[in-house]
Formats: sequence, C-alpha cells, structure tokens
Amino acid sequence: MREYSPYHNVRGGGPYPPVLLITSTRDDRVHPGHARKMAARLREHGHDVSYYENVEGGHGAAANNEQRVFVWALVLEFLSRKLAGPGGAAVLPRQSARPTKGSGFKPLQGSSPSILDVRGYVSGHLLW
Repeated sequence: MREYSPYHNVRGGGPYPPVLLITSTRDDRVHPGHARKMAARLREHGHDVSYYENVEGGHGAAANNEQRVFVWALVLEFLSRKLAGPGGAAVLPRQSARPTKGSGFKPLQGSSPSILDVRGYVSGHLLW
C-alpha cells in the first residue's frame, strides 16, 4: 500500500502543485484526521498547502446550500490566488454580477453577496 499511498509518497524538494484540502469534522466516510495528517505532512516537506475544515456537513463538506456555495467560493479564491500571474493579476477580476439579457441567469433574492463579493471574506477562512 505504501507504493501508491499519496501520504507515504510525499517527498521534499520536488515540484508539487499548490494543494487545497477541504474536509468536514462530521464526515462519516473519511475521517478528517486523514486530511489533517496530509496537510501537516505536505507542510513538513515545505509544500504549498491550504486547509479548510467545516465543523458541520458530512462527506460533501457542506450541510446546506449556503455552506456549499461558501466552499465553492473557497475553491475559486484558492484558484484565483494560485493562478494569478507574477504581478498578482487575479484570474477572476471583480465584475458586475448582473445578468445579461437572455442569459437565463436569475439572481438570488435578498441581500446575499455574490461569490465575487465574498472573496475578501473567504480569504480569511483558509486556515493555512
């Protein structure tokens, strides 16, 4: 098993892409300790790793649609940061969330911010 185990095959000094690990404290299929251990091991070997653990939810890391959107916002923020060029130009520039005519997009009712509006808020929630 050690031959194909990602955990046991982490090595330092080699090229690794940035990693985002997302888990849930209440995951009943895969214990969150596995993600915690992997994050610690990657860090131990000097690799770029970000980690988020939701205290609710389950195997999908979200208990409801609001949390699911938040997790997706985390993923998009991570990608935006990691795929930005050397000058820091964001891949996902701030833009109006207004739909174009005929796009079929229907905005959420109420005062919920768009994913692009929560980027600054989401940034504070990545634990590493």
